[in-house]
Amino acid sequence: MSYPESNREITVIPWREDKMMVVAAPSHPLAAKKKLAPSDLAQRDFVSLDDDLRVGREVKRYLREAGIQVNAVMHFDNTQTLKEAVILGAGISIMPVRVLRNDIEQGRLVAIPIKGCALVRPLGIIHRRRKTFNLATQVFLELLRQEAAAELPAAGQLVAR
Repeated sequence: MSYPESNREITVIPWREDKMMVVAAPSHPLAAKKKLAPSDLAQRDFVSLDDDLRVGREVKRYLREAGIQVNAVMHFDNTQTLKEAVILGAGISIMPVRVLRNDIEQGRLVAIPIKGCALVRPLGIIHRRRKTFNLATQVFLELLRQEAAAELPAAGQLVAR
C-alpha cells in the first residue's frame, strides 16, 4: 500500500520508497534533457492525479513548495489513465518511476530526474496488529524484502532516450 499509516487495528511493515520523476512522451521538448531543474516545469501543461489520492497531493505540495506554477490540463484517479494521457502528449507529470518501468522500456515514456528532488512514494505492507504469520507468509515477506533490497538499476539507466 502506498503512504501506509498504522492505527489501532493495523500496523505497517515499511517495504520500499519509489523515486518520483518527471514523465513525458518521448516527443516532448523536455524529453531530451538528462536532468531537469524545478523551474523547467513552470507553466508546462501538467497531468496530475486527483487530490483524493495521497500521491497526487504530495506532487502538488512539492510543486507549491518549489514555487512552481504548472498549467493543470487534466487529472485522473489512476496511474494507467494518467500515463496514457502523457503518452498521447497531453502534458508532463510527476510519477513513481516503478509504475513507469514497462512504458519506459517500450519507449512509450521518458522519466527525467529533477535536481534536488527527494520526492518518493513510500510503500508498506499492512496487516492486523497481533497477527502471527505462518511460515509461508514469513518466507513471502522475506522474499519481498529481498526484492526491494535488490531494487531497480540507477534511475539514469531507466531513462529511455
